[in-house]
Amino acid sequence: MRRTAAALCLTLAPATAMLAQRDSGPRVTLYAGAHAGGVISPAETDVQRALTVDVAKRATLLITSPVELDATLELPDGSRFSAADRPDDRRRWHRFRREKGDDALLLPGVGIGYNDHVTLDDPRPGRYLVHLRRTRTAAAAESAPFLITLLQDSEIRMGLSVPARDALTGAPFLVAALIFDEDRPVTGARVLATVTREPSDRVSAGVPAGEAALADEGRGVDTTRGDGIYTGTVTPTAAGRYFVAIHATGVSAGGVAFERHAGLSFEASKPTVQIAGVEQSSWRRRTARAPIDRLIIPVSIRGPAGAYEILVQVRAGNGSRIAAREAVTLASAGTARVVVGIEASRVRTLAVDGPYAIESLEVFEIRNDARTLRARRVDRDKTPTVRISDLATN
Repeated sequence: MRRTAAALCLTLAPATAMLAQRDSGPRVTLYAGAHAGGVISPAETDVQRALTVDVAKRATLLITSPVELDATLELPDGSRFSAADRPDDRRRWHRFRREKGDDALLLPGVGIGYNDHVTLDDPRPGRYLVHLRRTRTAAAAESAPFLITLLQDSEIRMGLSVPARDALTGAPFLVAALIFDEDRPVTGARVLATVTREPSDRVSAGVPAGEAALADEGRGVDTTRGDGIYTGTVTPTAAGRYFVAIHATGVSAGGVAFERHAGLSFEASKPTVQIAGVEQSSWRRRTARAPIDRLIIPVSIRGPAGAYEILVQVRAGNGSRIAAREAVTLASAGTARVVVGIEASRVRTLAVDGPYAIESLEVFEIRNDARTLRARRVDRDKTPTVRISDLATN
């Protein structure tokens, strides 16, 4: 079975990278990667793809395809380099075949099948063209998917952040791209998210599901202008797995043109459950003089019969988070009231006084050990005020 270029993208893993952490967010991997892919159709003998190299100490190209292809790299000065050329101390070309997919990837961009690994030291900035041609042994009637990965030892890096890996159909799903030049935010970039839905046979081309521009303008879902975090939303219309490909282009503060790619996937499901109500949370004491031993969050849900899990995430003003979950079973379609409790000793790990935000409340359907998102409520509620010193320690 041949894999499409979209499927080849799934073999990618983050390159050696830095980690960025915003005051109120999770860690995000930033790396200097770009990709170009496609399919050589039976009617074609060759194709070419362009990639941009900026200021980098080293550039690594990886070309992978399940079909054997001849590759040539055209440099910005018009000269060409291929596997047939003798390597030197600044450029090397290595070809190999990978037959198993259960071992750890040594490099992102290495796939099952034929691989070319090209290394360029102190590469000249500019546009590089990768020329691909079928070999004589490749079947002409066969489509040849391919993926080209460019990794640079560059300070201009990009990473992606999403609040969750689950989404609901008809509801906006937040996507953020972080772009930095060392520790400086990159402003003025053009960032586009292209969304496709996985086909039912998991082999055919993905189903186009729209595009969305990500902005760093401090408007709408983007909270702060010029912080290097480009934000936007995509809205899945049908249940299934979605792939989001991010393409960013721009010019750094030093005047260097750059191009970056990154991607992620998420699962969308139908919202079959309603969060009928969230009562005011409260702090429980066993006696009037006893320390607070638990945070109580009462939740009512309405939905069809089934087994469910309610997941609540609480966020403090310093960005720290804790979560708690509670199981409930609806014997028949209807409404159930569930009390989610969090022990005071866990609340103390937030390390600051409350009130705290009930950041999210999610309902998952549990069936055959699978968890499927069925409802979500975000950033609508707060706990009552509390002092850390009033909380029990165990």
